[in-house]
Amino acid sequence: VPVIMLGASIGGDYGLYGAWLVILLGCAITASFAALAAHAGVRSRRSAALLAQQAFGVSGALLLNLAIAVALLGWLAVELGFIGALTADGARVVFGVDIGRGPGIVMASLLICAVSVSGIAWIGRAPILFLPLLALLLLAVIILTIDIPADYATLPAPEKSIGAKSIGTGISAIVGGYIVGCLIMPDYSRFVRTSRAAVGATFLALGLVYGLVLGAYAAAALATRHGEVSAILLALGLPAFVGLILPVGLLQNGIMCLYSSALAVSTVVRSAPFGII
Repeated sequence: VPVIMLGASIGGDYGLYGAWLVILLGCAITASFAALAAHAGVRSRRSAALLAQQAFGVSGALLLNLAIAVALLGWLAVELGFIGALTADGARVVFGVDIGRGPGIVMASLLICAVSVSGIAWIGRAPILFLPLLALLLLAVIILTIDIPADYATLPAPEKSIGAKSIGTGISAIVGGYIVGCLIMPDYSRFVRTSRAAVGATFLALGLVYGLVLGAYAAAALATRHGEVSAILLALGLPAFVGLILPVGLLQNGIMCLYSSALAVSTVVRSAPFGII
């Protein structure tokens, strides 16, 4: 969801063609950073927190690991807020019931915690459910956007544009949007058999797919003249319940944030079991 909002904002700031230039460069840099971290994870078979200790020593890595742990918990909180809001919007539009953000946040928190405690085997299986749903949604958005006759170069900015002007600002927004994910890439790549496989998967995900999502929603935001996720989907003619798919995708991000945050904390609080952390 944050990536969708970023794509919508970039589309409004740069127009479709300028947005694709910014997205191409931003995703290339993001994928390169993540690929280097993924390679380090495969070669060392260590988590990001342990690699930090290897580089800076136990004392030197203390502040870095605490910063990573807190930043990831912050991202988890943001994602839970989005899950709660999207679930509440879906329940109101589809069922006519106002449940507020609380129920969605509580249910998502319990599920994220349960999967994270279960370990990497379940974390690896979770996207088997999430990815096909989100891929179908992205395909629908692309097809419906193409069907809207529009001159994208002259369309006005969608609502709530970030107001960026220079190409460098847009590139920084794209790289910054996933820079913590680049740092924690060894937490997951250390389980991959070869460095070639890990680096290839990283470029596929953060080069091609990350750019495709950003570009698709940049075009959709321009075509519909909306910047909000739910408003874009409704303006494209998608049924309201489709918005309930997005919280499912956010669950995976939340799982990764909580798992990697706990790994970082475990290097600082060595006496506590991982499940308790």
